Amino acid sequence: MLNEGDITFGITRGNVNLRPSRSKKGSPLCVIPLGTIFRVDLSEGLEGEDGLWYPVEYDGFSGYLSSVTFNADLSPVCTGYVSPDTPLASLIAAFNSDAAARRVFDEVHYYDSDPHLTLGFGHFAGGTQDEFIHSMLSHDKMRSILTNAFAKAFVGNPSFVTDARAEGNGMLSLNDGSLHGLDEFLTNLNLERGSVNRNYKNKFPGGGKKNGYWLNDILVDVLKDNVICAWQVRFWAAHTLADAMKFAVRIGLADNYGAVATLTSLRSSGLMHEASILSQISGLDNDAAAMKLWTYYNKAKGSETTRGRQKTIFSKWYSRSWKITSHVDCPKDLSDCTRLNMPMEKALDGIAFNPDENRDDYFNSLLDFILE
Repeated sequence: MLNEGDITFGITRGNVNLRPSRSKKGSPLCVIPLGTIFRVDLSEGLEGEDGLWYPVEYDGFSGYLSSVTFNADLSPVCTGYVSPDTPLASLIAAFNSDAAARRVFDEVHYYDSDPHLTLGFGHFAGGTQDEFIHSMLSHDKMRSILTNAFAKAFVGNPSFVTDARAEGNGMLSLNDGSLHGLDEFLTNLNLERGSVNRNYKNKFPGGGKKNGYWLNDILVDVLKDNVICAWQVRFWAAHTLADAMKFAVRIGLADNYGAVATLTSLRSSGLMHEASILSQISGLDNDAAAMKLWTYYNKAKGSETTRGRQKTIFSKWYSRSWKITSHVDCPKDLSDCTRLNMPMEKALDGIAFNPDENRDDYFNSLLDFILE
């Protein structure tokens, strides 16, 4: 079972100063860019100005970072489920590079701004959530793992069986420490009922928090099972990322890391409208098309400020080749940007974020071992 003690890496929330002491005073040793992955030991936190500070080594410097400047949580990158030096890790880190991202394995939320009950680091919701659950139920070994995780959570909280039955899950029962009716319960599990009952959202606080409501607390525990964590990453890579990569291949941008990262962001937000995108990038060269995609996301999202993960994607894969020249907080057109002399980073094999680059990742090796 994954726990906070498994966190070994952090992700910077902005361009943050590495300090020589546990204070904001004085000159920094260096600046660590937004979305950078670095090793951190959360047991080494020391009191300093405005809270805890952690010793960090970066680019040959040894100093301190304030706890408010980075995420260190139960995400695939921070827990080492994805090797931190891979392009895939950088992409996942971009999705978890601000304080509100909540891209963690045990995420269970239902907010007004998110009209579906949402699970896991991939923020699986709606039909994707249903597919995520049923992808495990349709795989013999994963079904056993999922069933055992639910059984363990229910047996550890006997009152939750009673609560579940009161909500119409009458097939569940607990006799002499044994749980009955779980297979039927999982087969009929309908998490989307939260989308119908607007009061349901108050029972799912998010951030891996437990609140005594049976379904919230059960899901928080189940989603932290080691193999289910690995399945989350595999499912996200095979759906959200793969959909973006396939479209990138069709439009000739598969080698451009920034373009594929932005398409993944569009796909995750339900904004990958292919006809509209094709009309936006028509006639543009590779790098200009990639930059157009980034501004298209901002326009399609309709926000007046650039989203955290978009800032990180720009910092990581666009900033050496483009600069923002407008004074708006959320650039929405190519005219807001100026091309620099350096071309954007391209994948040598022609496929950015190629799964073959990540075969040593923990989630792949764990699943191969369990599922072989």
